[in-house]
Amino acid sequence: MCFDFPPERKAPNRCARFHKRVLQMKIYIKKYIILFLVIQLLSALIPVILKFISPEIFTQQISEGVTQTFGNGYFQLISRYILNIIIIKYMWNDMIKMKIKNNWILILTFFSGFMGIIFFLFIIFESKLSTNENRIN
Repeated sequence: MCFDFPPERKAPNRCARFHKRVLQMKIYIKKYIILFLVIQLLSALIPVILKFISPEIFTQQISEGVTQTFGNGYFQLISRYILNIIIIKYMWNDMIKMKIKNNWILILTFFSGFMGIIFFLFIIFESKLSTNENRIN
């Protein structure tokens, strides 16, 4: 465990490594929270923009004088799946950097971006803690 040391005493290397890992984790958390929020916002805006540009995309002519109108939900869902690929790309790059091999997280992220990010951060926490414990012992 790291404690605050007075300025005249230097903290052990163990504490310096611990604080470095905590800062790295904060960076990962901020990165993926911002990425998730931007993707949620974009997936909500894409149907609105499409409806504004071309409203006929949301309608289908069934017979003479009868049309069927689709809601935003389908387009939101499709755009969310497509935008989750961006999250997968960032995760894949970070997995390569940290030498983590877990393709199930990437598959989970495609279907649910939030759950994929949560499990990815858990795996990062676990790998950082396990390397930290190995160095201490």
